[in-house]
Amino acid sequence: MRTVPMNASDEAILEVLEEWTELLAAEDYAGALALLPPDPDQNWTPALLESDVYGYGLPGLTRKEAAEQFGSADYKVTSLRACADREEIVRALDVGRFVPKALPHVVGMVHYEGVPLNGRRSDLTGIFYLVKVSEGEMTLRFHDLHVM
Repeated sequence: MRTVPMNASDEAILEVLEEWTELLAAEDYAGALALLPPDPDQNWTPALLESDVYGYGLPGLTRKEAAEQFGSADYKVTSLRACADREEIVRALDVGRFVPKALPHVVGMVHYEGVPLNGRRSDLTGIFYLVKVSEGEMTLRFHDLHVM
């Protein structure tokens, strides 16, 4: 699990998201879930995350079902670092910091819009909670990946 300081800059959070994206681009779904632990209420597994990617934000579809619904099941996360639309994706990164009364360990939320698929910015958005893990550190908890 990757942690960052509680006062981490948006740029430091982006660096972690780039690392997560590179793991997905390498199709290392287990590694991505280990780097940024999933929301325990969402029951993410590496296979479910993989299906969420090739199913264009709809987890649980088989490749055949995804191909029938979208005309393709060839969607693949690709490198953010090498993406032609990188600057546009980075500008759209939305980091909000807050502490909901019901969830004092949650200190914010990140919307990672335009997750790169097949070399281009997509309609997929990754949702992450900023979760306090100690007095000085937090992690990004993966909530989901869906079309906004």
